Amino acid sequence: MLNFLLSFFRKKRPSPPPINNLSWSEILPGENNIKEIRIMLLPTDKAIVWKTENEKKKCNDGISLLFEFQYAGKRIPITMKRHFDQKVLDSMQKLRSIVIKKLAKDLSEKECQEIGTKFKMALNIEVSDKCTMREFYENKDAIELSFLNRKYEIVRKNPPSYDFGLTMTPLTNSIVIAKFASSELSPKYHWFVSNKKYREFWKRKNAKNDIEFKFLNEEKRTFHIEGYEYRSSGRFYEADPKDVDKLVAVVFDSGNDLPVHCSISTQVVEIGPIELITDSQIEWCKNNKRIDHGIRVMTYNILADLYLKLNVDQKDLFFKYCDKNYQRALYRVPLIMRQFKEFLQSGVELFFIQEVDCSKVHKYYIPFFQYFNYHFVFAKKQFLVNEGVGIAFDDSRFRLIKSMEYGLHQLVNEKENEDVLRTLDTSESSKKILTTRPTVVQIVILEDLKVADKWIICANTHLHHNPKDEHIKLLQSVMATRIIAKVKNDIKNDPNSPKNIHVLFGGDFNSIPSGPVFEFMSTGKISADHVCWELDPAIEGTSFEFPENLKLTCLTGTPEYTNYTHTNKTPGFIGCLDYVWGEDISCDSMCPMPEHSKVRQYGAIPSKISPSDHLPLISDLKYG
Repeated sequence: MLNFLLSFFRKKRPSPPPINNLSWSEILPGENNIKEIRIMLLPTDKAIVWKTENEKKKCNDGISLLFEFQYAGKRIPITMKRHFDQKVLDSMQKLRSIVIKKLAKDLSEKECQEIGTKFKMALNIEVSDKCTMREFYENKDAIELSFLNRKYEIVRKNPPSYDFGLTMTPLTNSIVIAKFASSELSPKYHWFVSNKKYREFWKRKNAKNDIEFKFLNEEKRTFHIEGYEYRSSGRFYEADPKDVDKLVAVVFDSGNDLPVHCSISTQVVEIGPIELITDSQIEWCKNNKRIDHGIRVMTYNILADLYLKLNVDQKDLFFKYCDKNYQRALYRVPLIMRQFKEFLQSGVELFFIQEVDCSKVHKYYIPFFQYFNYHFVFAKKQFLVNEGVGIAFDDSRFRLIKSMEYGLHQLVNEKENEDVLRTLDTSESSKKILTTRPTVVQIVILEDLKVADKWIICANTHLHHNPKDEHIKLLQSVMATRIIAKVKNDIKNDPNSPKNIHVLFGGDFNSIPSGPVFEFMSTGKISADHVCWELDPAIEGTSFEFPENLKLTCLTGTPEYTNYTHTNKTPGFIGCLDYVWGEDISCDSMCPMPEHSKVRQYGAIPSKISPSDHLPLISDLKYG
């Protein structure tokens, strides 16, 4: 029996069928070997020491040490980690052996032996043979480490974990933003551009981390990168046309006692589009000042990267009319940032944004809006969907009172939605669809800092997408308006709240003006015999009405389209799906939509000049 089992498991398993998906080398020729270069620079004559404690993995608990050892003109980073209970003297011996081992790479055996005989390591305090690493760390008198006649100040500071780098394509006519995700640090950014031009992509075989990166003046925090020229300091860099085909480097400086990092771009600077699809809207915003106390509002679905699925042939893409290079996040995100920058600089104070990739929230969008003194609040979709909705607002105009988010699949079970649940109980298929949708309603309560005694309930959503499920979207909108009404009622019942409560509800409603969602939102009711119930033969139609304390008006109109994916060669969709609704707020003026010729310039959108398949809607609003 044993021999049988052995022979069975030794047999080769049949090979799986070939996968039709393409490799990244086929998707983006020349980019398969892209490697980001990161270089670290440590503070001179300082040893950074920190404590690591993990309740789940006690074996990883201990003291870590990081410093730069200097010898014979060389700067060698040294790291060591020791458990709390290990003895300090043993750890000193370990550190000694680590340093000698590092030196051995560049010195002869004889030189290493000579160093070993005179290599003495000491602390500024006496240490007993029983002293542990925990005791050393907690002894604040231990402030200096010395060896080979060099002294290192002990700095007890935990280097925060963060993600940083330059992964987006640096484009002229757009801003270059470095990703930096950390809630603990706000580094200073210093930008450099290579002296040399690179006609091809930065290949892995050419990517070496031995580029010289050093302080020009450590006290003044100035730096030198071999082969690079300093350009500017600041959160962003605007690539100059003379930078085309050059690499960009950014230095992240988090302070005197922490490591300084340098990241070199994975892409060379490329010529970005001079025009964007939203240029005419930007121009309108610049030329039309808001009325006193008016609010300029925008809703925009920016197209989540996770839906593009670029690992197939161009002809098999969902947006097959758009060149794959223009669908990459590396290209689209810089254009989106450029659009946001131009819109907020031309007076947009409140943004309702949909399809925001989770991976880009902390790396790009939060720091981007913070730089311009805007607050960005994000609400992730439910389940395992890694995108969501966000509301951004001008900190000088509004103050955040509270933010909330609700999964619509969970609201089905709330008491006020018993009629929704009864309706769903008549159809197993419709119930399954609604209760498995990741749709959320984000609610942010803002206080207007320029107009006294006014709060705005700002709601944001992105309803279910399938055109065959209009009745599902209707039920989602029913529950969304009810939770908004409930929040409004709670505020009204709070004696400390202001008298004037206003409502704005923006988003991608995935329903055209002739659909049931728009009818319900604009009239406040839907009948039990509405045609939308016929989409599911099993479901029993139900009439629904708005909550008594809520009445909404469409503030952005119904343009011919906000989504345009139809070309002469590829059938698609043309229609209005995005809206902003309001209560006790009216529209003063609407920004015209982009020219149709620009939408059609490359067949449809997204395109070289449009990072999304949606167009933004902008309106100037006023109270009352």
